[in-house]
Amino acid sequence: MDRGPFAGAPGRIGEAGPPPAGGRLRTEPAADGAGRGRRRNGRGIVGFLDFIQGSPLKKLEAEAEDNPSPESLAALAEKHMELGEFDQALLVADRGLQTFKGATRLRDIVQFVRKRQSQNRVKHLRDEIRVKPSPLTYTQLAGVYRELGDIEQALEVLSECTEKFPDDRPAFRLLGQVRLENFLQDVIAYDGLHALEALRRVQSLDATDSQARLHLAQLYYAVGANALSAAELRAELEANPTALDVKGFLEDLGEPPRLDEGVTVESLIERCEESGSLTNTLQGFPRAKPGIVQRTASAPKVNPAAVMAKVREAAGTPGLLNLAILERGGAPVASHAEPDGMEDAVFLDLAGGILAVAQEASRRMDIGSLVQGSVALGKGGLSFVRRRGYAFAVHHRDPMRPDRAEAFLEEFCSKIVGGTPGA
Repeated sequence: MDRGPFAGAPGRIGEAGPPPAGGRLRTEPAADGAGRGRRRNGRGIVGFLDFIQGSPLKKLEAEAEDNPSPESLAALAEKHMELGEFDQALLVADRGLQTFKGATRLRDIVQFVRKRQSQNRVKHLRDEIRVKPSPLTYTQLAGVYRELGDIEQALEVLSECTEKFPDDRPAFRLLGQVRLENFLQDVIAYDGLHALEALRRVQSLDATDSQARLHLAQLYYAVGANALSAAELRAELEANPTALDVKGFLEDLGEPPRLDEGVTVESLIERCEESGSLTNTLQGFPRAKPGIVQRTASAPKVNPAAVMAKVREAAGTPGLLNLAILERGGAPVASHAEPDGMEDAVFLDLAGGILAVAQEASRRMDIGSLVQGSVALGKGGLSFVRRRGYAFAVHHRDPMRPDRAEAFLEEFCSKIVGGTPGA
């Protein structure tokens, strides 16, 4: 039976058959168009498949499938980025992290791609605001900045939106939520007072706004205005009788006394900043996000010996010159200096001074709490993160750039005081 142009071909597509006698493949001009068609449909197809399967991308895909590892998956994701296929790169790296949770290279790829995608969205939304501003576009842009971790930009956008659209409830609600989260994390009165103002503005626009009610209840409870918190929660339960979490919390709370004469929510917020802690933790509070609950817990008492062990583990990280952990008042908990870094005492003084100046400047400029930052320092920089009553500072240089330094600190401080990045 004649098998046409595939006669004598091997069983697997892409596997070339034996060469003709003499060991060399010969190409001869076809006598007519039919011959050319046969070459296209036969050996030409097999050759094309050989070419595709031999491409660098296909080789990396095969390696990642046959021998999955952080290295093989990262190499495949990076090749997708090289080809401009950023969505595919993110998919590969994200899936890799599900298996290899501690893979720094994969995590860096995910952060890079997401940041790039968010920056593209920022540009699009900024252009839209210039052409035709709307409250929705402003709140979307603020949301993107929050995802990027740029809280100050998010607040700036929301402030601009509420000035242009003074009756936009979602913008005031989001502004109040961001300020509330800042206050619960760092107990800076400025954030608490502005959260109170924004959330009360939402209620003046719509007294039935459920999210504003719950955010206000959180704020009241955190500063010790328990009776006001209970009133907000009762209003929520009346509007949503099936809210069993609210009902259960109210039963446990009972009938708290009203504020003493002359005591206001504003004064309670100021008092919390003075003491450096909240009156109540939000543990068990209805619908409080886990990250928020963790932030409102009392600042953990760390074991200096255990912290020092973690610091030693970080020693030798590429680009790290100095590392320090300080208490809220600036007292050192643990520190490390690489041979190329500053003397330990010098770095501790410098880090403590920068943190104090940065915090004081943020208050004087009326911009609220400053939870992370970076300053240029010679050929490198100093980056810091503040979490749950402690400050973490790193002196770094290439290959540890500021964005990588912040990611390093987020991961490092989560090992010391718990929580997730931003907590």
